[in-house]
Amino acid sequence: MDGNGMKDRGGEEDERVVIHFDLDAFYVTCEREINESLRGVPVAVSQYNPYGTLEDKLIHEVDKRLVYCPGRSQEKNDRQSCDANGSMIAVSYEARAAGVKRNDRGFDAIRKCPNLHIVQVPVKHGKADLTLYRNASRRVMNVLAAEIQQEANQYIMTTSDTTTTTATTANKNSSIKHENDEVLPLEVASIDEVYVDVTIPAREMARRIMQQSSAGSTSSSNHHPQSVLWTELLEAASACTTIGGVESRSDASLAANALNKDELRRGSRLQVLDSSAENVDQGSRSWWQRNIPSDWTETELCLACGAYLAAKARSRVFREFSGGVFTLSAGVSSNKTLAKLASGLKKPNRQTLIHRMDHNGALETLFHPLPLGRIRGLGGKFGEEVATKTGAKTVGQLTSVSLPLLVSSFGEKTAHFLYDIARGICREEVTPRTMPKSIACGKTFRGKLSIDSSDTDTLRKWTGELCSELMERLSADREQNKRIATTIAVSVQTSHQTNCNSKQTRAPKQLNGYSDAAFHLILGLVEAAKLRAQTDHLLIMGLTISATQFVDMTAGSSTIMAA
Repeated sequence: MDGNGMKDRGGEEDERVVIHFDLDAFYVTCEREINESLRGVPVAVSQYNPYGTLEDKLIHEVDKRLVYCPGRSQEKNDRQSCDANGSMIAVSYEARAAGVKRNDRGFDAIRKCPNLHIVQVPVKHGKADLTLYRNASRRVMNVLAAEIQQEANQYIMTTSDTTTTTATTANKNSSIKHENDEVLPLEVASIDEVYVDVTIPAREMARRIMQQSSAGSTSSSNHHPQSVLWTELLEAASACTTIGGVESRSDASLAANALNKDELRRGSRLQVLDSSAENVDQGSRSWWQRNIPSDWTETELCLACGAYLAAKARSRVFREFSGGVFTLSAGVSSNKTLAKLASGLKKPNRQTLIHRMDHNGALETLFHPLPLGRIRGLGGKFGEEVATKTGAKTVGQLTSVSLPLLVSSFGEKTAHFLYDIARGICREEVTPRTMPKSIACGKTFRGKLSIDSSDTDTLRKWTGELCSELMERLSADREQNKRIATTIAVSVQTSHQTNCNSKQTRAPKQLNGYSDAAFHLILGLVEAAKLRAQTDHLLIMGLTISATQFVDMTAGSSTIMAA
């Protein structure tokens, strides 16, 4: 026991509190927000089909983008059948329960789930337009960040030590802006997931709970002291937080844990089956109902405070948007790797806490059975190399490989990474991302869609489409981040090469001059490619146009003007 009557805590590897938030079926919920008829029914979002109707379908044209609807006339579905057979990029949990997965073709998905509604992503400038999803992500992340910061502000210490600690993590984030963003490191990992380091408020919250509980224990009139703050925490977190490694696990849960990364990414009915219960299991309830402070370690209490902050943030997002259309799953642990694992264990709209050193064996139960490829940093060729050299196929098997053997096979730095990660230790910091250094728009021309290098009219058309999209995104970026690009670059891929050739020049003073500048660069690259290939005809397989080398608007206003 320590001086506060708590059990001893774990090592320094367990002192952080990290939350991983993952928006549930995000592309589907974006569509449901603007089209309420899609709520409560099986839905899949399909990619733009380059062999389909090839017509623009704008964000607000929801009926036009609903390329398959079981309640609609067969004639109308037939007219859009080509678009309906695109590849599924997002699948609702109702559709997953019927066996529909990401990357399924539309017709295959309909056979699995006859009641499936298929929505095509918006199409603009002859290609997929992701503006709807980018904007929705920004709105949800802003609400999430504001709520968790507001809660945290009640517990953040303002001592010079805290100021020094948080100052080192300060950074500017282009996607999420909120007060005191230097206090809580927040890392947007993708359009629908984010990490937040809540160590500082969680520790202070835990300290206050202990202080209140200890004060109550000295009162003769209170034989079962319980902090007011602790009561509030239990009300918010205990009913929605499963404790990983403690709960009674179903056959579906065990099978879902064995899925590889690709199967998990595509979505599985196993995840849906294991998330049907509304309340946490008895094992988790017992974990929360232990006596405070005598039955708790400091690490456990800090993680519980992290679960409280996660629950409050998730609840705020649910309330903020119409009908609770956006929900999040969350994972709480002492590092990014375990927090991400935890967020995927109970979906949708649930959260899980994993304590690395839990005596119930959370690592052995949840982490060690995972295929190596499920762990970030152990996928692809490197993961295959690790499996070949060590003979380990799961994380647990990797723990049996000695450190000297790892060093001899992979070198000192990589060996220590592998040794630590197998034991659930991840020292990677939650790092706020800076604004993107470039903004790019590209188009791939596969098979019969490839462009003959002599077809300058088609090349100019697509240059114009890509530049129109780029101009829209640059205008939005200028409004949000108060900066302008000083350089324009193009990349061209042809049938005679595997890599792209690139060229850049000074950005035009006006955005509407981008198309001419880009077209001139593209023609130069095509001619150079012809000379290298010693042919007069090449097939253009891909074009990318990007703006880069941004400067503050004040610094660049004298040389660059917006259209």
